[in-house]
Amino acid sequence: MTLEVTGLKLTKYCPRCTDTQPVSEFHPKATTRDKLQPLCKTCDRISAREYQARRRAKLRGFYAVQIAPRMATKAEIDALIEERPSFPVPADTPMTCEEVARRRRTARLEKKAYTDEEIVYVVVHPCWPEFCKIGHTCNPEDRLRQYNTGDPLKRYAYAETIPVFDRKLAERHLHEMLDSFRHEKTEWFKISADDAIRMLRSLHSGTYVEV
Repeated sequence: MTLEVTGLKLTKYCPRCTDTQPVSEFHPKATTRDKLQPLCKTCDRISAREYQARRRAKLRGFYAVQIAPRMATKAEIDALIEERPSFPVPADTPMTCEEVARRRRTARLEKKAYTDEEIVYVVVHPCWPEFCKIGHTCNPEDRLRQYNTGDPLKRYAYAETIPVFDRKLAERHLHEMLDSFRHEKTEWFKISADDAIRMLRSLHSGTYVEV
């Protein structure tokens, strides 16, 4: 584009609106010969809006294809049926991969060996015979396994486990009853296992005893 002198003003031709306008109506651009945008400010603004609209439409089409849920294959559904027989799914049922993954996670959780009972327990260790730990769990085997990860000889053992209706409430009541024996704000109590068991049984039966 070339600049023209009209009277005492510099003007420039805009190819979009086919109008000759003062150079003040053009944005600067360092890479052009005349250091101005090819289009006037009004046409440049309209062109930018049109470009953004085309780009948004293109992105909507792109993400509609990319984010569309992929349907699970027959092999993936068969694997789900084999892993979760308790929830049979017809092999010809269309399912998304996300649904298959969600149901497989549910199946794995169902396989965990949780007991139906809520347990309050007393744990002891031969290295600290004057201490015992009082806690609650729904999976006593797994909880004892967690304790024994800190003992290479696996010497943690249950002195007593008693099923209760509300394990958290029962544990809290027992901790309150034995608060004077608590060791440094932990669940360990400086009390013999026999006394802790007597307190636990009395709490379970509703007949409280003094230690």
